[in-house]
Amino acid sequence: MNNTLKDKISELERARVRLIERHNVERKEAEEHLVLSERRYRELLNFAVDGILIGTHDGIITDVNECMCGLFGLSREEVVGKFIGEMPFTPASVSERPFRFDLIHKGKTVVCERTIIRKDGSVVVVELHSKMMPDGNLQSIYHDITDRRKAEEQLKALNATLEQRVAERTAEVSIYAGQLRALTGRLLHAEETERCRISDVLHEDLQQTLAAARMMLGVVRESVKDTAAEAPLERVDRMLEASFKLTRSLVHELAVPGLREGGLPEAVHWISQQMKKKFGLAVELTTEGAVPPLCESVFICLFRAIQELLFNIVKHADTLHARVDIRQNGKGEVQVTIRDGGNGFLCEELNGTEANGGIGVGIFGIRERIGGLGGHMEITSAVGQGTAVVMTAPVRMDKGPLTTVL
Repeated sequence: MNNTLKDKISELERARVRLIERHNVERKEAEEHLVLSERRYRELLNFAVDGILIGTHDGIITDVNECMCGLFGLSREEVVGKFIGEMPFTPASVSERPFRFDLIHKGKTVVCERTIIRKDGSVVVVELHSKMMPDGNLQSIYHDITDRRKAEEQLKALNATLEQRVAERTAEVSIYAGQLRALTGRLLHAEETERCRISDVLHEDLQQTLAAARMMLGVVRESVKDTAAEAPLERVDRMLEASFKLTRSLVHELAVPGLREGGLPEAVHWISQQMKKKFGLAVELTTEGAVPPLCESVFICLFRAIQELLFNIVKHADTLHARVDIRQNGKGEVQVTIRDGGNGFLCEELNGTEANGGIGVGIFGIRERIGGLGGHMEITSAVGQGTAVVMTAPVRMDKGPLTTVL
């Protein structure tokens, strides 16, 4: 009986020893696993390129990774156990976006920016995302956006500089445009003044000289009895008469009588009469509303442009009908449209010259003069479908740095 009891006790003792050994083995394995998990957790935490901060629900820091320590410029021992508000954030960044533990406790993810000043005085700007984890701990991810903010500030400064330069260039262009308008006005005035001077010379001098020569020729013809001289004298008389008519025509073309007495429609009506009389071109004139009086530079420019464009129709369009529309477009501008149903042309022909059949030289000059006054010209044409030229110019020119002397 005693032996049996002893055997049972021995067996129980051996079982207890085995249990203890097994427990020790399992505990050792658990400790090794825990150490391994802790190492893996720490390695994973430190491997992250962003700062990671773990804390209690009320903001006491319990863990940080190496990147987080680097962002704060503090060691792990200087961070763990501290309240998050004790970290080296600038007061301004905290006041702009205070800590919102109330939102975090409600399960919200709070995103804000913070500026950190390290011990060495360097500044770091971070964007942090904070939320409550399922285990009740606070987790914040800090992303360094210092370089991005610097780039944004540089871009902002560059934009400000660019805007300033654009404003300066715009002001310069405005000044140049005013000068160009003034100079164009002076040029047009000088051209028209020279036309008037030449017209006066033709009318007052050359026509008078031709008339006197013809009168003297008449006296000579009456006194000469030689029949052989009659025919040459007759031819000279006809030549003088043709010269006289030519100079009179030039006088009308160079300086239109009463040109300043009416407005642009009246002047175009005069041109229409001349085109009908000389070339058989019928010009239909239409106006929309009242056409305001134009300043002299614009008036001269448009008058001469209409004259030249109608003559182009005579030379190139192979048609005997054209239409001129004049109206004010409501922007302080006058708009003149000249249409014909003639041959039309390819736009490439505008680059040609009179010598090779192109029609671009005269149009180029018109475009430059109108542009110099602050207006513009548009041309629409197609072969066999006619041409439309739209000229737009200001009714009154703004006074630039150079005032016109018109």
